[in-house]
Order: sequence, then structure tokens, then C-alpha cells
Amino acid sequence: MIETLLSSASLWAFAYHEDPFVRRATYSLLRAAISKEPQALDWKVISTAVIGKSLPIAQIGSASDLSEVLLQLTQFRPKIWTVDYSGKSPVSKLLRQYIQRGSQGASSSYWSNLNQLLRTVPREVLAGDITRVTAGGGISFSEATSLMEAFRDGLNSRDEPRQNLMAGWTSYIETGNWLLTLLPEEDREKFIQAQMSPLIEQYILMNKDQPQWTLPTPDAETICRDCFVLLAENGHEATLQSLWMILTDKLLQAVKLSSPEQSRDFKTSQDSICTQARHLFTLQEAVVRRLSGSEIEPRVREIFEKPGLPLLENSLHVLRSRNGKPYGAAAVVEEAIRNMPQVAKGSTGLAAFIRDDIPDLLFSPSADRLMAIMLECRRWAGFESSFEKSVEKVVETEADESNIPFLEKLLSAIDFKEVKDISGLESKIMQSLKRACEGSRLHWPIVAAVVENPTSHGELSDRIFLSLVDSLSEDKTALEALHGLSQIVPRGQTALQRFRSGVHGSKLLAKLLYLTESPTDEIANLAESLEKKIKGMVAKDTSTKSNVEILQHSFSEVSTESLS
Repeated sequence: MIETLLSSASLWAFAYHEDPFVRRATYSLLRAAISKEPQALDWKVISTAVIGKSLPIAQIGSASDLSEVLLQLTQFRPKIWTVDYSGKSPVSKLLRQYIQRGSQGASSSYWSNLNQLLRTVPREVLAGDITRVTAGGGISFSEATSLMEAFRDGLNSRDEPRQNLMAGWTSYIETGNWLLTLLPEEDREKFIQAQMSPLIEQYILMNKDQPQWTLPTPDAETICRDCFVLLAENGHEATLQSLWMILTDKLLQAVKLSSPEQSRDFKTSQDSICTQARHLFTLQEAVVRRLSGSEIEPRVREIFEKPGLPLLENSLHVLRSRNGKPYGAAAVVEEAIRNMPQVAKGSTGLAAFIRDDIPDLLFSPSADRLMAIMLECRRWAGFESSFEKSVEKVVETEADESNIPFLEKLLSAIDFKEVKDISGLESKIMQSLKRACEGSRLHWPIVAAVVENPTSHGELSDRIFLSLVDSLSEDKTALEALHGLSQIVPRGQTALQRFRSGVHGSKLLAKLLYLTESPTDEIANLAESLEKKIKGMVAKDTSTKSNVEILQHSFSEVSTESLS
């Protein structure tokens, strides 16, 4: 009875029924039959139903089940694709059509199943004909290419679920690496260049004319890293060396030919180079980290370092010759230093550039990246004088709208303890504070950046707060000092709490409490708001102590500002 049922062509015709529920039930039955009663199955009937009829039709709603049963069926009986098959369409064509449709809404396991399926089907199915399988069991370059193109078509299908793409592209590179082992040796480099290298090239260079190679954004670096590592581990270092020479050369050409500052495409051009530089160097770092401690790590480092040094040196030359305007060149240098410091340390021109050129370019469009370069290198041997000279340049330069962001970032990141002669820098900061209290709100971000910097906490930050207390006492500066405090309080909470716990800490809240009674509404409201914010920054058990200190201060220093 069971044998008769399982051998019935009418039963297995449900495998290509129009209802996905019926198809799923049939595939489940087939999986159970393969596990429990394989001797009862008529393999020619099964081949016709599953390979000949199910593969060509849309599988929305049943794609996961078909994927599972295909793999199980092929692993149990590979002949289902060859000896058992009697359909009119070539089985290799049906397989490619199936791959081209993608997962059709299946789970991400579809792609790992596909990778395993391709490794399991008889080799003549991949080759298209038994006569085209080589003596060593390999296939031709054109057949391998056709399979990879079908794979890409499936991944790039408009209906492919985005959550499947990471698994899909991972299976793509694993399948490509496996197909390389089936190709004649003379075709392998050509295959990598045509079917695998473009993934990495597109990630770095972002060619708008090659959308079929664009990887999903969150996973792009990981996929490219795995692709590079897989190829390196399997002996394709020469091809990777050639690829990296091409990529660094194209990036360098983009730096050299980037739009001038007066061009309307200037920002677009430079931003694109910044992204390319970040992708190139962060990918290098990810690959080296993945291979850390392995036998091939030194050879892979050489792949990156050989073209990396000329890229760095030439980018420095562009920065110097174009007065810091092409900030994409600065991004190349910054990313090289951050991600591949051993390459940067081998540069003969970097130290001289930081010492002699950066101080004159600090207020160019490359300012923030140049500052990052300076800070990254400040502890390297031989770079101390370059750092000091750049700080001296900051001291000598008057703040304006163009350089405030740079000054703010520098003063929030610099280690004040590393500056040998701090007097000039402190004088500059206090001058900025004075001008801010006199009405130049342009200078408040500079003061806030200093207070935010933990290395300023101590004498310097206390001087700033004491100066603010004095400004709050003057009618002509009180309002501006309140505006400044409103910027400083959110950024400098640690420094403010430290000041409050010191001998002068009660003065600040006393001044604010006094100003809450100001006849000027703007001053009174702002003072009240700040007083509440500052009191809210400390624990409740210190609030009573603070209030007592305020009263003591008011009684000990009786003046027109004493609390009534």
C-alpha cells in the first residue's frame, strides 16, 4: 500500500501544484520518504516531478521547503539529476534558472543550501554535458562564469529579502572559491578578476555604473574582508597584489584629479574620496586583524604596504601643492595613519609635513582632518616638535567663523599636560573667554571645548569658572556670561562639579541666585534655569551643604549682591 502510494506519479504531481501549501506538504512528505522509505520511491518519477517540473516554476510560499528537499534528495541520490532525469530541457539550464530567481522569499538558509547543492550535484550538471567535464573532474571557465552570473542575478533580484543578502553574498564568495578549484590553473586569475575582485573594487571605488556589484551597506566590509581572506588563504596572493595596486592607483588618480575648490562639484568630489579612503584602509585593517598571527599575515601586510606608501606620499604632495584645499587627500593620510600606522611610520615625508606644512594649513578645508593627523601622530617618536609647532600656530591665530570648528575640536581633544609651554595657550583661552563675555558669542565654543576636556580640569578650568563668576557680577557682561554658561554646563559637568567642591564653589550658585531677582526678565529666567541645572547635577546629600555654603558666603562677603 505505502509502496504503491510513494511510487505514484499522481501523488508527486502535487510537487508543482499551484497552491504553495500543497507544494510544502508534498516536499515534507518526500523528505520523510527519503529518510524512512527510500526503496519505495520511483526515482524517475521523483526526478520528473522535482527537477523537471518544480524547478522551472515560481516557488513563492514554498521556496524554503524546496531548498531543503533539493539538498537532501541530491545528497541521497545525485543520479536524480542525470540517469533518472528524462525531461526535454537541459538539466543544467533548469538549475541556472532556479538560481537566477534567488531565494523567492525563503529563509537565509536557502543560500547556504545552494552552496552545498552545487558542490553535491554531479559535475556534468555544472558543465552542461558529461563530455565537457575535464579529466580531473573540473569544468570550463565559461560554465563557472555562467554559474556565478546566475548566482548574482538571484542576489540582485528586486524581490530578494534584504535580511538574506549577508548569507547570500557569503555563499557567493564561498562558491566562487570552490569553483576556482575546478578550473584549469591558467583560468583562475581571470576568474577572480571577473567574478570576485569586482566586489572589493566596487566597495572601495563605488562606481555608479556597476550596481550589480554593490553590497548591502551594513555587511559590505565583512563580506569583502572574508572574500580577501579566503583568496589569500588559498594561494591567490599574486592576484590580490595586482588588485591592490590597481585600487590604490585609482584612488590616487581621484585625489590628483579631484575638483578644485571653486567648482560646484568640489564637496561631492572630496566627500567621495574621503569615503573611498575610509573603505580602503579600514578593509586593510580588518583583513590584517583577521589574519593576525597566521603564517600568511606578513605576506598580506606586504600586499598593502607596497602600494600604500606611494599613495600616502603623493597625497601629502597634493595637500602641500594645493594649500590643503583637497580635503580628500587629507582623508587618505588620516585613514592611513589610523588604520595602518606601520605604513605611515615608514613615510619619509610625513614628519616634515606635520612640522612644516600643517601649521600653515590649519584653517584650510582640510583643517579637521589635519588636526586628527596631528593628534594621531603626537606620541610617535620624532613627531613631538611638529605637535608643539602646531599648537604655537593656534596660539598666534585669531578665531573666526572659518576656524572655530577646528579650534573647538583641537581644544577638546588635546592633552594639555603634553604641551611643554602651556602659558601661551592658557593666555589665548582666557582672551577668548574675555571676548565672549564682552559679546563675541563666536568664542564660547572654544571655552566650552576647554572645560569639556578632562586634561584641563584643575587650575585652568577653575580660572575659567572664577572669571565667569566675576563676569556675572558686572551688569554689562552678566547676560553674555549666562549665555556662555548655558553652553558650558552640558559639556563640562565634571569640571563644574569639581569647581563646586572647591573653596570657591559656592560663589557661582550665589551669583546665579542673586541674578534670579534681576529686573531684566531674560537675565532672571536664564539664571534660574542654570541654577536649577547646576544644583540638579549633584547628589541630594550635597545639596543642603551647598545651600549652607551659599548662605555663609553671602554673610561673609556682604555686598549689594548679598541675598535678601
